[in-house]
Amino acid sequence: MGNTAISYGGVAYGRDRARIDFVNCTIYGNRAEEGGGAIAASFGFSPLFKNSILWNNGAGQIYCVPSGNGWPSIYALYSDIEGGRDAVDLNGGNDLVERWDEILNADPRFVDPDEDDFHLRANSPCIDAGDPDSPRDPDGTRADMGAYPFHQRDIDVPTEVIVFPPTLYGQSSMRSLEVSNIGWTPLEIDSIYLEIVATIEIDSIPRLPFNLGPGESFTLDFTFHPLPVEALWNVVNIESDDPDEPIVRVGLRGEVIESVEGDSPLAPTLSLSAFPNPFNSAMTIEFDVPVSMAGKIMDMRVVDLAGRIMENLTPTSRLEAGRHLLNWDANRIPAGFYLIQLEIGGHALQRKVVLLK
Repeated sequence: MGNTAISYGGVAYGRDRARIDFVNCTIYGNRAEEGGGAIAASFGFSPLFKNSILWNNGAGQIYCVPSGNGWPSIYALYSDIEGGRDAVDLNGGNDLVERWDEILNADPRFVDPDEDDFHLRANSPCIDAGDPDSPRDPDGTRADMGAYPFHQRDIDVPTEVIVFPPTLYGQSSMRSLEVSNIGWTPLEIDSIYLEIVATIEIDSIPRLPFNLGPGESFTLDFTFHPLPVEALWNVVNIESDDPDEPIVRVGLRGEVIESVEGDSPLAPTLSLSAFPNPFNSAMTIEFDVPVSMAGKIMDMRVVDLAGRIMENLTPTSRLEAGRHLLNWDANRIPAGFYLIQLEIGGHALQRKVVLLK
């Protein structure tokens, strides 16, 4: 990283039928005065790039140096090379690239290259993009490109929010959460706890800490004992030795109803809520349509604070009375403050939400 050569090859200059295999290498920020910000190759030199990243090096990252004794041969497989084929300066030579297979030309998304942190972010295109025949990464997944494999998440839960059914005051309702190890190595579960000691409780917790083997799972059972308030929000935290997600947070939402007509749990009034809030990319929007508004035309949209419509979430058909859940994927809009607006039957509600990225 950050080398400068006064002639050729910021990292290496090969010749005389030598061979260097650059496997799972990150070559970044190098320069050369005469050519080959990363690598310079002269007669007979045959560099191989596999599962590697060549990024932000000087012009002509791979520079072929002419020689009366012959030309080099370039091999590149399953690597991310800025500029693609244009990164190879043939310098007048012909047919010097022997292999150019499965090469990306995409920002590798390093964590912080300015601070020499060349680990990959979770959205890097280099994850699971290496040679499928290479040895697997330490987490058991397909080889990544670059020097630092991205350790993918081991602990897994099927949802970000558990919603209890509307529950009469004085009664209770239950929900379960399955926690799994989808990785290739044992996972240690260190702690399980609720953020608020209130009306939702965990029925039983395994003795901590304990190991969860690959492919194994366990179940947490929750009971909601409502208080005489409209709704309650809680969060269960699951701490483990997962290196990428040491704490998993799952929301718990309960709602109390004071009475029902017959067996119907339908809400008497229009309501709108959104969770989690703040959120990152995905949110659940929950709204109740009372019997008096069933079948009427409904409008739902997301607007910014200036009133510009950012997303139209209007259902394609008229809705029946009762509770409805809508999953909103906000990947297409930038982070910021937004309003979810709902209009139906001459009534309108809105909720402010915060998108973090």
